[in-house]
Amino acid sequence: FEDLRQYGHEDTLFGLELRARGVLVKHIDNAAYHLGIDGNETFVKKTEEGVRSLALLIELGKVDREVGLFRAYLHVRRFGLRWLFQILGTLLGPALRQQLINNSPPLWVFDLFKLVVLCQLAPKVANKRT
Repeated sequence: FEDLRQYGHEDTLFGLELRARGVLVKHIDNAAYHLGIDGNETFVKKTEEGVRSLALLIELGKVDREVGLFRAYLHVRRFGLRWLFQILGTLLGPALRQQLINNSPPLWVFDLFKLVVLCQLAPKVANKRT
């Protein structure tokens, strides 16, 4: 995992590496609970850092379509809508971020926030695993 020097997606990279080596990985539906270890501001910062890590992995060709955020990014690119999400990030990004910090928004707001951040980073998609 020497390519990843910041927080985020170490588990994704580990799982993909295991699969590449022929290890069967079984995904389970396991609910996660936030126990208040990090405050909302820290959580949002870590989320942004995780999306930056994902962007790096995309550019290195180390991510495949099993990663939902990458799959969404590919759809946005395919339909030529990355510019729209970049504008959304400029206009609504701070409001989305504040919504995540101050409230308990629906999960789609969190997903939209991550997609907006990824579109603003606009990583080039390596052809290795796409």
